Amino acid sequence: MKNKPTPQKYYSLMAEMKATVYATMVNEHNQKIEFLEHPIHGDCFPIIVAFPEEKVAFSSHFYDLDDMMNAEHSDYRPFLVDGKLLMGFEVQAI
Repeated sequence: MKNKPTPQKYYSLMAEMKATVYATMVNEHNQKIEFLEHPIHGDCFPIIVAFPEEKVAFSSHFYDLDDMMNAEHSDYRPFLVDGKLLMGFEVQAI
């Protein structure tokens, strides 16, 4: 079994490989978010959620941006909480 890179290492790898930025946004916690395409696997890989100010990145497990960027519903909007990627419905439950 391969070791999963830390969110910091994953961010560094995406920066080194010059991952394409699909879109950017700022969530309700004023966190800047970049949505990245995997530089090798492209759209066959889930969208990568990066927090450039914190220099961390995570696999989103989503293949499109619609739910994560939906202005009316924030259930799947990404947040960085205690170093972990959480979606809106998980943040609301805290």
